[in-house]
Amino acid sequence: MRTRPFHRRPVVRAVCVLLLLAAGGVPAGSAAAADKDFVAGSAAYKSGDREGAFRIWKDLAERGDGASQFNIGRMYATGDGTARDKIEAYKWLLIAARRGRVDALAALKALGPTLQQEERHEALRRADAGRGGRGG
Repeated sequence: MRTRPFHRRPVVRAVCVLLLLAAGGVPAGSAAAADKDFVAGSAAYKSGDREGAFRIWKDLAERGDGASQFNIGRMYATGDGTARDKIEAYKWLLIAARRGRVDALAALKALGPTLQQEERHEALRRADAGRGGRGG
């Protein structure tokens, strides 16, 4: 029988999150504010304000929000709300995938073959440079 890695077990993850919150690792209101901002970005996107959605989600992505990182990567890949930039797209999708976003993995698999090896290396370098909380 194959077991999940320790950090992937739901109970362990829940306990770790609770410990992090109890230790003050994340300000209590920040999650609620991020959720509210994400919803505002979604509303802007749905209303056709792609640039507004991009600005909101980019701010959240830089603060480590995985869903926003995925959305920003997708928007860079398609040029939706911002200039098309496959290197930035790959970077943000990679960051989101590292946070466990399965949809980002699928997008990386689709985008990867469209980049040259040097472009993938540059995206990886940018993603690695963004480590340490901000994510990019």
